[in-house]
Amino acid sequence: KEIFETASKKMSENLNITLHTSHELANIVAQVGAFKDRTNELNSEIVDEIVYDLFVALQLSVSGLYRHSFISSRCALELGVASLKFKDNNFSYLLWKQKGKDIVWSELSKDEFCVLSSNYLELFLPKGNFTKVIEMAKISYRECSEYVHGNYNKLILLSDNLDYNEENVDRYIGIFVCSINKGFHIF
Repeated sequence: KEIFETASKKMSENLNITLHTSHELANIVAQVGAFKDRTNELNSEIVDEIVYDLFVALQLSVSGLYRHSFISSRCALELGVASLKFKDNNFSYLLWKQKGKDIVWSELSKDEFCVLSSNYLELFLPKGNFTKVIEMAKISYRECSEYVHGNYNKLILLSDNLDYNEENVDRYIGIFVCSINKGFHIF
């Protein structure tokens, strides 16, 4: 019981510090709301899960659970890109929903004919240079994956005692802002 009480106290302290030091939080909440509004033509069940993952990631980050915030961010990013594929390919959606087929990032981003490619995006969006958007999505996904898979160099950046770490909050916010801003270009 004492462990949970101590953790709860530390997470509350972290939240308080973040609320008083980060000017990005209100902006992030507004961006998530705008994302939800902008994606109303997509499957609402999927969009709701993406929004939930984003808010969970934010909550985990400001509570000091940095690794888990990156894990939740990765889920949101992966599901966001997959939702484009599902919108265009009902068979893939049904395999995922009814047969439990996993979303595989490499299938979404591996070549010039996948969802996360200029060839694909230009079919549905006005002509533009999607190279930077695609690259930032891949970089964000890779960064989050390093936390998911326990990359040693990432794990040593994290506090194992729930201490507030401004660098970790800023790192998470940077990935979040980059991902959501680049996602707006796609959605």
